[in-house]
Amino acid sequence: MSSWNYIELITLRSISFLPAGKFLPFTETLPFKRAEHWFSDKTNINYLVYLPFKKEIMDERRAKSHVNLVAILHICFGALTIAIALTVFLVIQFAGGFIPPEEELAINILNSISVVIPVVVGIFGLIDLLSGVSLYSYKEWSRIFVIVVSAFNCLNIPIGTAKGGYSIWALMTPEVQALFEK
Repeated sequence: MSSWNYIELITLRSISFLPAGKFLPFTETLPFKRAEHWFSDKTNINYLVYLPFKKEIMDERRAKSHVNLVAILHICFGALTIAIALTVFLVIQFAGGFIPPEEELAINILNSISVVIPVVVGIFGLIDLLSGVSLYSYKEWSRIFVIVVSAFNCLNIPIGTAKGGYSIWALMTPEVQALFEK
């Protein structure tokens, strides 16, 4: 029973009531180990079916779902960071239009700030985006790369810390490590 421990409820319509201890004739061709009568009325016969999903298969599915979620988080946050960098650039450029032309020092400082800050933030967003794309494509090196990027994301309190912590936890599990060793 240890390798048959995942349960699914299957509803079969328009099937007459079967005597106790009898199962549907076609269950022998399906990969069910055991089915138990769960509920019956005139329209439905429900069987509680033990499906043959081995624990390793379910662990691999769970690991893939964690990897996909981490990849999607990095892609979304990377794209959002790039959009914020572009918005900051446009807002600072717009604000620079209100400075009188005789204030050359203020214009030069504002122009420098409007370039440096969005470029630095955009580079971090691009790295986050690329790490998510590489992880989503299951490249061998992407797991380590995302762990390093997630460690830097932990410095971005509070949301980056939550995302980075989850990413590091999910990518350090033995199931995910085994997934990237294949």
